[in-house]
Amino acid sequence: CSACEYGDDESGWYIDLPSALIVAQDKIATLIDLTGCKDAELHFTSGKNFRHHLTSDYKSNRASTRYPEGLREMKDLLQGTINTDYEADDIVCMLKREYPNKYIVCAVDKDVLNGVPGIHFNYYNSLKHNINMKWVQTSEETSLKWPYLQCLMGDSSDGIKGVSKIGPKKAEKLLEGISNINLLWNTVKQAYTDAGQEESEA
Repeated sequence: CSACEYGDDESGWYIDLPSALIVAQDKIATLIDLTGCKDAELHFTSGKNFRHHLTSDYKSNRASTRYPEGLREMKDLLQGTINTDYEADDIVCMLKREYPNKYIVCAVDKDVLNGVPGIHFNYYNSLKHNINMKWVQTSEETSLKWPYLQCLMGDSSDGIKGVSKIGPKKAEKLLEGISNINLLWNTVKQAYTDAGQEESEA
């Protein structure tokens, strides 16, 4: 949609939706070809889900974000599954866990790529920065620890603050050697209380 959108904030924006659909379909066909799959299954997030009920901070930093014209219509035209109770991220990871040999996860989002073990396809590319699409491998340990790491270090893209003065390296150090989810969660909660923050924030 962004590639086929024209205008500016002053005069307004419009989109050549038929051209945008061709661009999207071409990208999907390319992904099918590059991954060796026979088909694609699309999942989209729609509206608020359970994450928004956990904290009002969730994605509050995106309140003023202007999304490209035609995005909602494009989702309908592509006939993907619209997910409401969960984010598409969650559904994709759950399906991969349930049917590990049926799917290849194709994503650009770190939450998806790190959220489930396996060999995934990161389809982000940039001619400007010389970045190509690539295969990535996520271990069981990485996917197990990922949500706890995010709880500690926060996630600025989603408006989650995390624990004061804990970045990626310190978060990794705190969780080093722990592979039990109860111990991981207790470690996260302790980090919050040690920093003088409420356990409920975790």
